[in-house]
Amino acid sequence: MRHHSIEARLLCIAGIAGHAYWVLRDARGNALAELHGLATDRHTGTPIPIGTDARRHALRAWHYPHDADYANAIGAQPDRTSYLRDGQPARTAASGDKHEILARWHAALRAMPELNAQDLDYPNYGFKLLGATINSNSVFRTFGELMGVPVPDFSRRLQPGIGNCMLPRERIAALCYREQAAQDQQRVCTPGGDAIRQDARNHTMPRQIRNV
Repeated sequence: MRHHSIEARLLCIAGIAGHAYWVLRDARGNALAELHGLATDRHTGTPIPIGTDARRHALRAWHYPHDADYANAIGAQPDRTSYLRDGQPARTAASGDKHEILARWHAALRAMPELNAQDLDYPNYGFKLLGATINSNSVFRTFGELMGVPVPDFSRRLQPGIGNCMLPRERIAALCYREQAAQDQQRVCTPGGDAIRQDARNHTMPRQIRNV
């Protein structure tokens, strides 16, 4: 029996560093959606390849639903934005029943408004010399802990920020996926606005998602 899965992947940067992100796959292995942390221009709401000005660039969580049926189920528009490339390091973090995997994924989605409301500065070029580095890889870790899946360490690549979360431990514990709660829950909410749509200026109210 084939299962839905959550996959961790690494986009290699300049041969030495990496941007880690999550992929939701269906039972056939098709990519349904991606979750990323990205530097985002505060003025335009547009994600950019790398933050170079902490005053202008903020750290934002982004969700890119690719599959039209899945996008419709969560009240979003399909988005072709993708960081998937052939040959990327990848590891399956969780696989199982469709409803369980979607419940894990949606636990991350529900936390996105809170993550983005912090309006954290994106450290210049992804590093912070003094203090903890909170960057795109920190969003990756935060999502993994919210979904209750192992957060892999991709060896041979620098991953600044991978050991840091965007939220304190007690908040992660309050928001993370719980098996029994997922089984009992008939309907769940996902964030609207710039976190779920490519147009970051479209701030909509949270929508209801059907159990697809």
